[in-house]
Amino acid sequence: MLCRILPAGERSKGCFCRKGTGFEMSEELSGEDRLRLEKALSHVEGYFELGMPEQALEVLQRVRHLVDRDPVASFIYGETLRVLERYEEALPALRWAIERRPGLIQAYLSLGWCAKRSGRLGEAIDALLKAAAQAPHDALVHYNLACYLSLAGRRDEALWHLREAIRLDGSFRDMARTEPDFDALRSDDEFESLLEEW
Repeated sequence: MLCRILPAGERSKGCFCRKGTGFEMSEELSGEDRLRLEKALSHVEGYFELGMPEQALEVLQRVRHLVDRDPVASFIYGETLRVLERYEEALPALRWAIERRPGLIQAYLSLGWCAKRSGRLGEAIDALLKAAAQAPHDALVHYNLACYLSLAGRRDEALWHLREAIRLDGSFRDMARTEPDFDALRSDDEFESLLEEW
């Protein structure tokens, strides 16, 4: 299972890039508060680039009263907690970000990641089903959803979403070969043929 934060080679660090990716801040903050939050998020981004998520969290906590008023900042807060493997703590911020900015597909991916690791597989599946409905051409959404469905024993749905992920991005075929979330499907003929196609 993967989370799209950086290009493939750097996914484990976790990060975000606000410029040009739809991560624009809410218009709800005005003047001084908006500038203060923008400055804090720039520092957070820098700490992520340096691989220092603990320091990023400290910055976010200092402006938490502003973070809680902006869905993108709330997503970044939740994502920071995700990177620090504080999954249960990340859930409320990610849920709120999605509620306020339902088109923020990355927030659904992060919510799914954290929910699964918090023993909330059903919530992870629900989050990714919503993401897939909004972003049907996003291979990563389909791949992660296939992982969660496989873990839940929902074979047919898992295979459908895995097939879709591979159709959209063939590199997911190789990942699926070693993905532990698909262990329940390893002896399945349809799963095996899916990995051998092309």
